[in-house]
Amino acid sequence: MTAGYPDIWCSDVWAAWSLVATQAAVDAASRADPAQIRSLRVLFAELAGQEDARDWESLLAAIYVGIAEASGNRAYEALVYELWQVLIAAGPSWDVAARLWPVRGWAEVSLGEVIAGLVDADPGPVRRAMERHLGGAVDALDR
Repeated sequence: MTAGYPDIWCSDVWAAWSLVATQAAVDAASRADPAQIRSLRVLFAELAGQEDARDWESLLAAIYVGIAEASGNRAYEALVYELWQVLIAAGPSWDVAARLWPVRGWAEVSLGEVIAGLVDADPGPVRRAMERHLGGAVDALDR
């Protein structure tokens, strides 16, 4: 059985997801190992070359989960994954792939800044980059 959620509830889920995803990225800046960063770079390269919106969204989700995994906090990893699943199951008004696909170039550049910050292992720029990335996503989702 698939649960349906009111849009206002999805806004709360997005807010919670954003907080967890941002803190996971901040923690990953000081904890990610070289293999995890390489994996994120590979996923990011695949994301940039993707021509299908649904596949693009799947890669985007994999990057977010990969960042959470790199934080070393399994609760962050589980929350990032589970809350994302709630959002993508919420229906057309929260269709992440459809809403972000038109601004994918911007989304990719801003997410690239997050990954670059992880490479530099500097939590401050990672936090700011993730906040910019998610702020732009909110703008796209609100259209």
